[in-house]
Amino acid sequence: MSKISTVYDELIALVPTILTAHTQLNNPYLLEDEADIQMERGWTLGFGDGENTMRVVGSKISYRRTFILTITRRVFGHLRDYEARIAVEKLLLDDQKALINGIDKYTSNNFAKIEFVGDNGLEFLSGDRFGILLIQNNVAVEYFEDIT
Repeated sequence: MSKISTVYDELIALVPTILTAHTQLNNPYLLEDEADIQMERGWTLGFGDGENTMRVVGSKISYRRTFILTITRRVFGHLRDYEARIAVEKLLLDDQKALINGIDKYTSNNFAKIEFVGDNGLEFLSGDRFGILLIQNNVAVEYFEDIT
């Protein structure tokens, strides 16, 4: 198995220790298919872009992979309720700050570096019965694979 599989599994285990009140969502690529109850406080991890850093250390080569770590919060009340939306936006940004702090403190033997790179801004996902605010966080991991 490649190192990226181990890194992915480690991140899947790490996030619930940071976002303890959130539920892991099933599919990071089709959020609109999630049950709205799960998205009330949810998170999911998907693969983003990757690159060969072209750094060789001994018999290993360095790669950098970005993961898209999405956090969701449900907007209660009428979807056009300004105060309700602002309150949820603030909670979502608090969730993000907890995530960033947890990532900054985390160390691993499976990768060299993990860092919060940025986000794609807040997004709104609406359905017939619900409104969901979400933020997609870009988390980059540098790891080493054996040269074969």
